[in-house]
Amino acid sequence: MVRWDVREHISLVWFVLRWLVMVTPVAMLIGSSVAFFLWLLAEATQGRLAHPDLVYLLPFAGVAIVMIYHHYGDTASAGNNLVMEQINHPFVWWFSRARGNGCTDGWQYCSGVCRAI
Repeated sequence: MVRWDVREHISLVWFVLRWLVMVTPVAMLIGSSVAFFLWLLAEATQGRLAHPDLVYLLPFAGVAIVMIYHHYGDTASAGNNLVMEQINHPFVWWFSRARGNGCTDGWQYCSGVCRAI
């Protein structure tokens, strides 16, 4: 015979409500970040379509990115070991990766889409 315990159900409801309160701000932040990224992507696409000659600047952008990594990316040559070394400083590591990846991903996106046209 199964017993129905009111205290256990109240405890479960309280547990779910606590998690909902904790997860909601994170979900809002992530959702807003994704919406912002998609808006930026749409703006970049519109800019690329408005200026189709930008594809000819991609080699220069590649050289510029290589030069930036050569002069300022001393730790980038460490590869996966860099991740293991800087795991104790996640914000510094994330900021430096996001800054560099944002630059290179933007050019890669443009070149990939331009090749598809």
